[in-house]
Amino acid sequence: MSGTSLRDRILSVIREVDTVTFSELRNRFDEFRDGLATYCLPGNVVLWSGMTDEAVRALDDLKFDKLIVPVPTSPWTYSYDGHGLTLPIAKPGKAYKKVHWLPVVWRPFERCSPEIQKMVLQAMQAGEHAARSERPLND
Repeated sequence: MSGTSLRDRILSVIREVDTVTFSELRNRFDEFRDGLATYCLPGNVVLWSGMTDEAVRALDDLKFDKLIVPVPTSPWTYSYDGHGLTLPIAKPGKAYKKVHWLPVVWRPFERCSPEIQKMVLQAMQAGEHAARSERPLND
């Protein structure tokens, strides 16, 4: 896949595997382990930390092009891939005063239920997108 964009490589993996954690992306791509960016959502919710801005942009582009969807999952899903964040666990749709981790798997948009697709489209219409921090969280 040399010469292929990170965006296309990520999409290829997600379509092949169907449910992909940030931990699996970290195991496959340097851009998910060698960076200073944190993928955040409004309300002090973190999806992943220690990635590059390029990785954040690639995921956001794929999400807003309706190609992939972040779906909440159990933190145990991350133990299988060997990495997680050591933050309190967030509940979907809830805001916090302190930073919490929302474990998610990335799925192809077309393979998600209509309910999940609708929820993602509503979040996109509300302008929800990833925020980046200048340093990784202490996880």
